[in-house]
Amino acid sequence: MDVSINWIAVLLAAISTFLIGDGGLGFGVFAGIATGATFVAAAFGVTYLFERCRLALFYVNGSYAVVSFTAMGAIIGALQ
Repeated sequence: MDVSINWIAVLLAAISTFLIGDGGLGFGVFAGIATGATFVAAAFGVTYLFERCRLALFYVNGSYAVVSFTAMGAIIGALQ
């Protein structure tokens, strides 16, 4: 239940930032963190729970996804 409330809160924050904000570097970083944490890392988490992988592997791959999506968002936001 708490995960779905967090996901909805991040989604609403991203949508409101998109509608209110003017884009830019700050929005790109926020969108990258939100995408990496809510979609990619969560998908890794579900897969690793199913496969019974170690938690350290999830931390490494999940944080890599968050960092890479944050960098992509920062680059795209800076270009706007």
